[in-house]
Amino acid sequence: MRLLLYILLFTLSFNGYSQAFNSIAIKSGCSLSGRSNTATNNQDGNSKSGFVFTIEPSILSFGSKKKFDFNTDLSFLQKGFQKSEKVYSYNEAGEIMGVGSETYSFSLNYITLSPIFKYKFAKILFIKAGPRIDYLAGYAYKGRPNSKSIRGEEFYPLTAGISFGGGICLGQKNIKFIAEAIAQNDFTNSCYNTIDKTYYRNFSYYINCGVSIRINKTQR
Repeated sequence: MRLLLYILLFTLSFNGYSQAFNSIAIKSGCSLSGRSNTATNNQDGNSKSGFVFTIEPSILSFGSKKKFDFNTDLSFLQKGFQKSEKVYSYNEAGEIMGVGSETYSFSLNYITLSPIFKYKFAKILFIKAGPRIDYLAGYAYKGRPNSKSIRGEEFYPLTAGISFGGGICLGQKNIKFIAEAIAQNDFTNSCYNTIDKTYYRNFSYYINCGVSIRINKTQR
């Protein structure tokens, strides 16, 4: 939460950075994330919803009619996964008396930094892509008490991947509305299970909505 507060303070003080970039986009939305088994490339468990908050300054516009932008994407993004496992009960002789299930989940809070290249076309549409570094700021576990350590989950503090997607930007004046859909794939492992000796990688999809505020009045 302290890192999220720093991001909010940065947003409120963007006027002081007016010489550093042309415009700044402030967005928030919801995410749907999960993880995949690196050995099988199959999804492990179920996806989990979360929250995303993004600040995206536009550093440079270039190309024909300024259709290309170079931006810096700084986000607070909740990822995670949930799983259901069978739970067996036994009698004194060791015979199975019944089978139940238990559901547990991990919420992973990341601070992500990504240099983004954006291409604008058809006046209101854009596509964007760029590499990404994620820092694990913390995580929360929901499930049976004291069972977190039994599952053997070890999360890495840094992961790397790529972000890509597109959206729309509407408006004629200094403030424009933005809506976008973004996908994230990881190139590095995010988790290791010490019990089954398995590595996992994150994936995430999210929808962001917000505003783009033009700072440099001489911009297009």
